[in-house]
Amino acid sequence: MWETLELDKEIHIIPIGDIHQHEENSKCWCNPSIETEINKDIITHNSLDKRELYETGQRKPN
Repeated sequence: MWETLELDKEIHIIPIGDIHQHEENSKCWCNPSIETEINKDIITHNSLDKRELYETGQRKPN
C-alpha cells in the first residue's frame, strides 16, 4: 500500500509500513524518482522491501 502526501509544491508517494522510515523530501535515502507536473513535483519513493517490483510484475513471488 502507498500513501500520498500533498505538500505546498510537492506530492510524495510513500510506501506504507516500509522497513525504514522515509524522509519527505527529494533527498530521501531511497533515491526517489521526480516528475514535474504543472507547478508541482511528484516524488515517488522506492520501498526497501521492493514491493513495487511485485506490483509492476517485474518480480514474481517465490
